[in-house]
Amino acid sequence: HNERRGARRAMWHPPKSLKDRHDEEVFEPAFNILHFVDREGTVKRRNEASRASIGHATKQTLPLTDYVHPGEINKVKAELIRLFDRGEIRGIGTRFVAEDRTAFPVEMRGTRLDDRTAIIEARNRSKEAELERQLMETEARYRRLIEEAVDTLDSGIILTDRKREVIWANATIGRFFGIDRDRLIGVDEKRALSRYVGAFEDAQSLAKVIEEAVDKGDRIDSITCRVRPTLGRDERVLEYRSIPIETERYKGGRIDHYIDITEL
Repeated sequence: HNERRGARRAMWHPPKSLKDRHDEEVFEPAFNILHFVDREGTVKRRNEASRASIGHATKQTLPLTDYVHPGEINKVKAELIRLFDRGEIRGIGTRFVAEDRTAFPVEMRGTRLDDRTAIIEARNRSKEAELERQLMETEARYRRLIEEAVDTLDSGIILTDRKREVIWANATIGRFFGIDRDRLIGVDEKRALSRYVGAFEDAQSLAKVIEEAVDKGDRIDSITCRVRPTLGRDERVLEYRSIPIETERYKGGRIDHYIDITEL
């Protein structure tokens, strides 16, 4: 009797197909958004992560315009063409929009399944983006603190990056050479040098030594140089030092110091 009941139950509840088991165990609970899409980017099937992040919970099918940020649609369309052409895309940064029209950053990768269908996985980068924003804010705060501290130093300081552009010149540089220090920032270091080297008595030979050290990445430990007085600047004796930066982040850049030794 029990066997007959079990057989009858089995008739009403056929064993789950491989596809059903895959959906339950892999597709639905996946942490990232998973979309089966056609060539136009219309979502044909979507998982729980998609419904949670994008909304439209009752919709199984979503047109591209319902989930991609308006400013990113052309980019995503181009990536879809590439996906169906090459069979794969990876590391594509874009923005999706939720049902309430809030945007969030994602990183997509996709695999073509056949001529008409591809699967796209999109990783929600909202938390990462927020951390990056906070980090940039913190860095900017520290940078301002450092710049303000450097501005109060008695010695003139010029910082250049690995691209050989001046990224910072402190207020003392402006005072020593009678120039607007903002005219140096963002300028190639040789051009920046040409804007103030004329203040020195032996300008040409000093410029040659500095440019040679820059080209070779050499250190200059100490050069004494004299600033000629004009209407906008005082006569001074400066000690010049130039040190290549070795720390990983700014490697290839330099710190130039001009120390006032007039009174010594």
